[in-house]
Amino acid sequence: MLLKSYVRNKFKKYVRPLLIKDKCECCEETVGLELHHLKSFSDLLDECLNRLGYTYYKYKNDYTNEELDNIVNWMIGVQMKIKYITLCEKCHGNVHLGD
Repeated sequence: MLLKSYVRNKFKKYVRPLLIKDKCECCEETVGLELHHLKSFSDLLDECLNRLGYTYYKYKNDYTNEELDNIVNWMIGVQMKIKYITLCEKCHGNVHLGD
């Protein structure tokens, strides 16, 4: 499994339910809701690995269980502090088209 996928799955399990709102903050749609990171997930993961002094490896199996725990704990902690907006799939796509 890719490291990014592994960490994203942990985010979806532990953080997303705490932060997502019940409707899109742009159009007020109530289905297909997603969280948009105001700081990109990839940038956060890069920052995490740098702060922990770890080399980036594409696959999670290239890390020890202790390193994976450290990465997940750091990422969950920092993600609880950053800002998000809740968007429907269409609005989220539009935001990324504007990036």
